[in-house]
Amino acid sequence: MKGNHISKGFSQIISTVIITSILLTTISLAIFYASTVISASQQQMEYASAKDTAVYLADAIEQVAFGTGNARMVKISLSTVKVIFLNHSIGQFTVRIGSDTIINDNISAIIFQGGEYVTTSFMLLRPSVSNPNDAQSELTKLIVSSSESLVIVYENFTRGAKTFVYSPRVRVAYLGVIPRKLDNNTYRFYNFFEVTFIRIYFKNIGGSGTINIVARNMGLNTTEIVLPSNSAQIECVFNGATQTMTMSGYSNADGSIILVRIANIMISTR
Repeated sequence: MKGNHISKGFSQIISTVIITSILLTTISLAIFYASTVISASQQQMEYASAKDTAVYLADAIEQVAFGTGNARMVKISLSTVKVIFLNHSIGQFTVRIGSDTIINDNISAIIFQGGEYVTTSFMLLRPSVSNPNDAQSELTKLIVSSSESLVIVYENFTRGAKTFVYSPRVRVAYLGVIPRKLDNNTYRFYNFFEVTFIRIYFKNIGGSGTINIVARNMGLNTTEIVLPSNSAQIECVFNGATQTMTMSGYSNADGSIILVRIANIMISTR
C-alpha cells in the first residue's frame, strides 16, 4: 500500500511538471508570436512612412534643382528603417550630343531599407503611371520631356525591402527659334534646345534617431553647344542600356543651339 501511495505521488508530480512545462512553452510561444506580430506591424508602418518620405525627397530635389529656394528638408526616423547613401556608385551615366560628351557621371542613390519583417515587390512610386504594366518601361527611360520627372523613386525586394531614389535621366525641351546676331551685324535663326540633368552627391552624412535629410542646390553648370544643322541627336547610356532621340524644330533654321544645364545637388544630414 505504501509503495502504491509513493508511486501515485510521483505520478502526480511528473504530471504537474509536464503540464507546467507545456503551459510555459505555450505562453512563451504566444508571447514570441505576439511580439513578432507587433514588431512586424511597426516595421511595415515605418517602412510605409519611409516610402512617402522618399517621394517627398524626390520632389524636394527637383524643386531645389530648377525651382525656388536653394534648400529643402525631410525628416526620417531610423527606428527600424535604415538610410543608405551610395555616392557615385550606381552606374556610369553618359550623354552625348553628336560627337560631344556633355555628361559623364557615376550616379548616386539614396536607399530606404525596411526592417527584417518587411516584404515588398517591385513598384514604381515616382513618376506615377496609370497602367502598372508601364512601370518597368518608365523606369528604364533615360530621355524625358519637359513635363516628366527627372528623379525616380521605386521599391523592390533585393536582400530586403528597399526604396530607391536616384536620377539617371536627362530632360530635353525645345525652346523655339531664336535669332542671334553675328559679328558682321547679320542675324541667323537657330533652333534652341535645353538639356537638363541633376547631379546628386553626398556630404556630411551621419546621425541617429530621427535625422534631417537636406537637399541643397550648390550651383548650375551651363554649357552651350552650337551646331550648323537644324536638328541634333542626343544619346544616353546607363548600365548597358542606350536611348537616342533626334531633337528637331523649325526645318528652315540656320542651325541649332543646345543649352546644357547641370544642377549640382548636395544631400546632407546636417
